[in-house]
Amino acid sequence: MAVRIGKRAKRALVEVDELLSERQSVVVQVEEGRSFEASYSLPSLTVEAMLRMERVLKEFDDGELGEGRTVYDQVDDVVGVLLSIGIEWSLARGGEPVPTNDPGLRSVPVRILRSTFFAVLGAASPNPSTSAS
Repeated sequence: MAVRIGKRAKRALVEVDELLSERQSVVVQVEEGRSFEASYSLPSLTVEAMLRMERVLKEFDDGELGEGRTVYDQVDDVVGVLLSIGIEWSLARGGEPVPTNDPGLRSVPVRILRSTFFAVLGAASPNPSTSAS
């Protein structure tokens, strides 16, 4: 039997998005006994998104903002990450759902944004040290 070197058998291509469930759900703990559900798009959780999350986490852990940065910059980063991964949640205000678009995310208290960020990071991170908020 002759073997041909350098010639590969054709393989069927598998779409990346088909390998992952559409969404991952997390429980966001805001304070003792108070939580809500959120979900994010697994296909959107790319290496770049994880690197952005790690940069935000480092700034939170250091407790210091980079030169020229403000708390508003930090909020912008958290909102940007949550938007990039297609965050959805079960929050309402006055009986109406709080949208998960840019204005909707900015309309909730920072503590909720931060809790959501840490819940997603904890669920998505392969590093156990980042799974606690």
